[in-house]
Amino acid sequence: MVNVAIIGASGQLASTLIDYLSEHTEHVMLGLVRRDPSTLRTVPRLKYVQTDYQDTAELSRIFKAGSVDVVMSFIIAHLDPDAAVSKRLVDAAIDAGVKRFVPSEWSVGRHLADAIQFLPWYDSKLKTRAYLEQVNTPHKVLEYTLFHSGHFTEYLGHPHAPANLKHIDTIAISFQPEILHALTVEGREEVDRMTFTSPGDVVKVVARALDVEQGKWPVWGGIEGQTVTVKELIDIVERVRGKKLTVERLKESDLVAGRILAKTTPTITHSSVTPEQKEAFEKLLTAGFLMGAARGAYTATREWNEILPDVKFLGIEEYLRSVFRE
Repeated sequence: MVNVAIIGASGQLASTLIDYLSEHTEHVMLGLVRRDPSTLRTVPRLKYVQTDYQDTAELSRIFKAGSVDVVMSFIIAHLDPDAAVSKRLVDAAIDAGVKRFVPSEWSVGRHLADAIQFLPWYDSKLKTRAYLEQVNTPHKVLEYTLFHSGHFTEYLGHPHAPANLKHIDTIAISFQPEILHALTVEGREEVDRMTFTSPGDVVKVVARALDVEQGKWPVWGGIEGQTVTVKELIDIVERVRGKKLTVERLKESDLVAGRILAKTTPTITHSSVTPEQKEAFEKLLTAGFLMGAARGAYTATREWNEILPDVKFLGIEEYLRSVFRE
């Protein structure tokens, strides 16, 4: 049994993990939240603690009081400027004698730095990575792993609600099988690769990782559902839908310059994006998805696949066929 502190415990992926840990393990959970805990659902073996994450000493006291072994963060990247909260969590974990730390990664992987120009809302992830390296130099004081898994497979089913994933909202990305439309970078369809992993599989791996022997966590913690080229993804979608996609091929030079010269672009609706941010974020997300893929940011490595080779992952075609039964 492990005592796990879940930071941002009311978020989507965090809630999915909480459900899985409650149903399939005996681990005890401490859920840190900003909102009033009395407004949140009750889950077996989960206790909420309200905090604003502004006081390192307070966070340390919370971790000590809960005898926390592992801190897992689900802080939303663009809501943590300069990784201020993330750094406090690291400091508090070290002060409290926490054994393991999971920063808020969950998406982009090893090539984020190569694509940060197009994914600026992820800058706090780079700062957190750098801080973890710093505090563990010259000697390791806190074991950590950078869980990353590319895009959620279920985004390809937008706007259909994911089966058995009641907490996950889908968003429209540059591939929209529902309307038979895709945006790609001209000339890169057989080069650019992306990983798609179901959040249901992500939480299974994370739960298993809690039982891995101390000292055996890899720093780079890739979870790969399925990695495909853009061309392979087009072929899968067309095979499942039985129809051709309308593919708009955008020039890389236009995307670099911030120009989205497409007839159809994704409409973003997500709980973390305010109405005031919507238009600007749609442009950023579209360019980020395309150029992030071109720079390899959405390709996951396979460290956790290799550590846990018996875990079976939901494939892209399998998922799409469950959504588009025609």
